[in-house]
Amino acid sequence: MGLDQRAGVDDELRANLGAFVARNFGAEAKMENVEPMLGGHAGLTFGFDVLGGQTAAGPNDNTGYIIKLAPKGVRREGNTDVYRTAPLLNVLYEADLPVPHVPFASPDEEEFEVPYVVMEKLKGREFFIWEPHASFDLADDKVAPLWRQVAEVLPRIHQVDWQLKLPNWEK
Repeated sequence: MGLDQRAGVDDELRANLGAFVARNFGAEAKMENVEPMLGGHAGLTFGFDVLGGQTAAGPNDNTGYIIKLAPKGVRREGNTDVYRTAPLLNVLYEADLPVPHVPFASPDEEEFEVPYVVMEKLKGREFFIWEPHASFDLADDKVAPLWRQVAEVLPRIHQVDWQLKLPNWEK
């Protein structure tokens, strides 16, 4: 199986993503490296690169993106309400918190037959303390800064006035 035909990426997804890239980045943009995201609790989450093109904000300076799709045929609530994460991520991003920017998202089912969120790919990987990836050095002096980062970011998250920024979040 070649790089263009990775397991978990079907022809329908590839075609829908190709149309999405052309529509949002222009016909000259090139999509590459479509692959399932395997870490964490990814579900229907795929990474892809976009080379070149323009967005509504100007030239595409980013190359890596992640698309998270809602499962087909499942009621949109709780963790299956993929679109609901987009406004939250954007509010946290605007507060300069370490979350990805979400340049594209839709609750509609026209483009991918389900709601979706497209976010910029961040460098790094998730750190699950109960099952850390083999790439992590688990020495105390290496893990301590990771916990410190969490401790420093957590109060900043709580400073975000979500009731003001997301007035209908609980409805």
